[in-house]
Amino acid sequence: MASSAVAGAPLPVFVNPAARKGRAGGAVRRGLAALEALGASPQVVDTPDVVAVRAAAGRCAADGVERVVAFGGDGIVHQVLQGIAGSGTALGIVPVGSGNDLARALRLPLRPADAARVALADPVALDALQVDGTWVATVATTGFAAAVNSRATAMRFPRGQARYSVATFAELARVRSVPVRLTLDDAPPIVVPAVLVAVGNTARFGGGMRVCPDASPTDGLAEVTVIGDVGPLTLARTFPRIFSASHVRHRKVQTFRARTVRIEVDGDVVGVHGDGEVVGPLPATVTTVPGAWRVAGARTV
Repeated sequence: MASSAVAGAPLPVFVNPAARKGRAGGAVRRGLAALEALGASPQVVDTPDVVAVRAAAGRCAADGVERVVAFGGDGIVHQVLQGIAGSGTALGIVPVGSGNDLARALRLPLRPADAARVALADPVALDALQVDGTWVATVATTGFAAAVNSRATAMRFPRGQARYSVATFAELARVRSVPVRLTLDDAPPIVVPAVLVAVGNTARFGGGMRVCPDASPTDGLAEVTVIGDVGPLTLARTFPRIFSASHVRHRKVQTFRARTVRIEVDGDVVGVHGDGEVVGPLPATVTTVPGAWRVAGARTV
């Protein structure tokens, strides 16, 4: 364990505001109590919105804080990452969100007490994606998956994974492929018809969908998955297969590996989403940055 994290020095803690209420509120309290029992001095940072989270995390990095801890899911980790990427500040994760795709990819404990212990463990250097200046820890997507994420995020009911299922069926009626121009590293551009493009630093997104099943956050490369020209019925049959990663065997699915991916699309299409958050418009360049950040107790093999 890092000595300063357990020797009474203040340990900044970022809590997703939504996680302070309801069922997650109890998990947050248990996690904080576990940190204190381990000798840490957690101090919840007052961050009413994502702008405040990013700014506060950036101040921690600028001040040379050795470690911060995030309570929540991929969304709060995404915001903290914007502030600490490229610095010496490590991140501990207590996953009390609804999806926790990054925590599962890094094999972090899901029980608050166990996660608190691992949040004080030695940090491991990991890659991250940079999408035109915005950092992404897991998967950057555009097309159908981004449209589903956008709709699900706006829904108040149902909650949890169920809202992604509802959003998926709602978006199926609108699905259409568009010509996507992909430039992978220094290779000549290729144009492929696609309903979905995913660039993965890790395998999972959307609450367990293994869209980029061979992605690794330690190899310096991203895995690119393209679902091609399929209609609503075929997509409805194929999309659930992403949970088991068997979608990659479909003849309309292609995968690539690259460090830098340029995505260009003509027309009015949804932009890029990453870690379940809106990242920016198209065209976009996604670059894998080796060792961009450090996560406590991460296991990648």
